Amino acid sequence: MAMETWKAVPGFEGLYEVSDHGNVKSFWRGGRILKATKNYYGYRQVTLVDSCRKNFPIVVHRLVLMTFSGKKEGKMALHNDGNKENNRLSNLRWGDHKDNYADTVLHGTAIMGEAHPWARLSKEAVFEIRSDSGAVHKKRMMEKYGICEQHAALIMKRKVWKHI
Repeated sequence: MAMETWKAVPGFEGLYEVSDHGNVKSFWRGGRILKATKNYYGYRQVTLVDSCRKNFPIVVHRLVLMTFSGKKEGKMALHNDGNKENNRLSNLRWGDHKDNYADTVLHGTAIMGEAHPWARLSKEAVFEIRSDSGAVHKKRMMEKYGICEQHAALIMKRKVWKHI
């Protein structure tokens, strides 16, 4: 098992350290490892307190990357394996929204098609809409599924529902 490496958290030197294994140590508490809680989105989060006693909640994966790789403006902290609990430095990287979405597709966590809460169509309905490209067929499908002409056209051209 690899040795855990600790570094001072930028802006909180002498108060907190973070490890490459995703642990956060507080020197307010005599050097004890903080227990991270899960936030609304399922990511581990800790609250850092500065010398003026101001609270700074932060997700652990972002804290690890900022400490070991430096802060990247406009970038997101991404998990290579898609596991929100795995905050080891070796599993993290900086990326943008496009990279993040590509990861959700790769890991099977993307919400699309019928799984999307706003979906009004099923896979079967999309297949039926695509089965014929005639104007009469399109009008009949619009009425049957309660969709507008533009949406029907986008489905037929595979601009939406691309994944099937």
